[in-house]
Amino acid sequence: MRRCFLLAGLIICLTMSIPLWARVPAQPGFEDVRNLAKLAPLVFRGQVVDVKFANKRAYAENGHVYSDEGVAVIWVDRWYRGSSSGRFVNLRFVYNDIGAANGHDCSDLEIGSYWIAFAKPGAGELLEMFDDCEGALRISSLIGPTTSGGLLSQMEEDFAAGLDDSALDVRIISIQRLAGLSPLRSTKPRHRDWI
Repeated sequence: MRRCFLLAGLIICLTMSIPLWARVPAQPGFEDVRNLAKLAPLVFRGQVVDVKFANKRAYAENGHVYSDEGVAVIWVDRWYRGSSSGRFVNLRFVYNDIGAANGHDCSDLEIGSYWIAFAKPGAGELLEMFDDCEGALRISSLIGPTTSGGLLSQMEEDFAAGLDDSALDVRIISIQRLAGLSPLRSTKPRHRDWI
């Protein structure tokens, strides 16, 4: 009898603590870009030119919610690590319409938007995001000059180029991406009229 109470207590404790294990997505600008770049086998940036949805599946969580699953076709304008035989890659994604409240499926890869992707090989020619929430981060379409300082230096130049973007929201994104690389490698001042 005592064993049943212990087992029941253990089951209750485990089921009550499971929601605490949910991942909390990083706030914009707090993503660890440096660590993602270090660990991901493939790192590139480019524009989403097409999205092919696998399906639109519904699930319930506080009401009626949808999650999109598909493949984004990305025209790559720079490889930071790895490469492909063509200029286009297929990146599988899942996007949760409720804002990725549980730390998963955070990247809404819309046609025309630019992203830096931290990826790994998937099935066939398909790539998978290295991290399902921070595996793709929105960036500016502007690209910096080519540098010889390595992966992080090149990323810093490209993110800094976004500070000159005409769109305010994209300039803010560029500041966030630079913050995600901190500490910055260069000592070059970045004083500009960003806003």
